[in-house]
Amino acid sequence: MTKTRFCTILTCALILFTKYTNTQFYKHIDLSGGQLKDTTLQKEDLLKDATSLNLSKNNLFKLPKIEYPPSLTELYLTDNYLTGLKDMPQLNKLRLLHLGNNVLPEIDLTFRLPELRILFIPKNQIAELRELTKLEYMTPNLQSINLEGNPILKNKRESSKLKKWLRKRHISLLRQNKPPKK
Repeated sequence: MTKTRFCTILTCALILFTKYTNTQFYKHIDLSGGQLKDTTLQKEDLLKDATSLNLSKNNLFKLPKIEYPPSLTELYLTDNYLTGLKDMPQLNKLRLLHLGNNVLPEIDLTFRLPELRILFIPKNQIAELRELTKLEYMTPNLQSINLEGNPILKNKRESSKLKKWLRKRHISLLRQNKPPKK
């Protein structure tokens, strides 16, 4: 059974898809393309049990201070102006994180993302391998990473070090700016 409901929150359109598969509940919240305020989601109980949250294209300079649901498995923060991830909450079930087209100079996570498998960070400002080495501890199950459009891939020395580091960790370097097919 699939339901679609449109609601307006400030200038955002909320598209809520619910899908029942066996006993699993899937909930996708798409708040992309609006001018979100931190208080928008706090007033609503929209995020409860959400598995996917899209906050792309919201002119965010930092992560919104909201209560992210512990059930979140996918988080999309593309096309914003994020410069850091120090405010990233501990999301133990997060499997996919999409941070493309921001201005991140590093991946400065303060909490582990133990289930993160896929990390998209194309078109940011990552220039050196040392800016990624924290991932070794913070994302122990990382399998794929996309770094297209980052300065690290244009620098032969850093690119070579990156490829060795990825091989050692058995992480594949994704070459296209699209999530892998499920």
